[in-house]
Amino acid sequence: MDCTTDGMNLWRATGSIVSNILVSNGGEGVHTTDLHDAVVANNIVTKHDNQFHLQYPGNVDFRNNVIACGNGNPGDGLSIEGAHPSTEVRAENNILFGNYGAGVRVGQVGLVDHNQIPCYEEKAKARAWVRNNVFYGNAETTEQYALHLDAAGYNLLTDWAEYNLFDQNNGRAYDTSLITLGPGNLVGTPPKFSARPAKAELVLLRDTLDLRATIMGFQPELGSGLVDAGHPNAQYNDVSYMASGGTRNDIGLFGGPNGAPGPLFSGATSANCYPIVVDWDMSRVLLRHPLFFEPGGNPWDAHIRYDDPYAAGHMDIYGTPEQVEALWLGSGRLISNHILGRDRLEVITETD
Repeated sequence: MDCTTDGMNLWRATGSIVSNILVSNGGEGVHTTDLHDAVVANNIVTKHDNQFHLQYPGNVDFRNNVIACGNGNPGDGLSIEGAHPSTEVRAENNILFGNYGAGVRVGQVGLVDHNQIPCYEEKAKARAWVRNNVFYGNAETTEQYALHLDAAGYNLLTDWAEYNLFDQNNGRAYDTSLITLGPGNLVGTPPKFSARPAKAELVLLRDTLDLRATIMGFQPELGSGLVDAGHPNAQYNDVSYMASGGTRNDIGLFGGPNGAPGPLFSGATSANCYPIVVDWDMSRVLLRHPLFFEPGGNPWDAHIRYDDPYAAGHMDIYGTPEQVEALWLGSGRLISNHILGRDRLEVITETD
């Protein structure tokens, strides 16, 4: 919060940007150049001149983020400029709310080869899918659209915007002369949030618990058009007990495979090592870490199936708060540095 310049600035990076809160920094919330093979998920980013900037990215999954209240110039929520050849940015199940400029802006970037004299500049166009997102209250000026394509042909995909909801974007959801929407979009349909945050309130929040409580207002209420209205393919199905309706993707923050945003879980503390428990009898892993547990929720309703890429088997991974006793575990044995996938994790098992 309140950094002089960018909240985060990454150059030629790969990996994950997960479960962060960035508020009111002097420049961009997050600036990246050449971010590739990356996941950006479950972050809350508010009140920046440019909220999240992907400059010449390659294969980035941008999922279940809240990008709200971009201010200043340009005030865009997510800016995608160009892309590596044969790669894509997939923006799915995000909330783009109250940004002064575009909710999502797509354009190109110039690549300059200084080894040639004179210098040679090549234009790299974007490849971006925009699915299952909510665009609400963006594009405050007549020069912006909630979903903004800078010029015809800047995005190499066609029918690239699918199963999104657009509402209250100053009458400027998208430029019909440049963009042909794909299937399943809802334009001018109220999202019916359970308690839609007021922009004036959201931009002033500094306390993380207050921010969490406010963001929870983006859950759809009963009868909302967001419920089960996302992409019908099973790979987009809801997995969190925070979703509503059936298994089909809920448009917005609480839908899809990443629909349990990390910053929304209370009690998170920083530490170098989180103990986990492996229950071999029940083929399950339990993360003894409150960041992954929603107070009042059932931990057995929210879990991730882990398929080991190096062995023919899988385990179900659950979160459980630190204060929960291990009495409901099956019998097991003590294992240290058990290899799960590419990472070596400390594993402890408690028995009677």
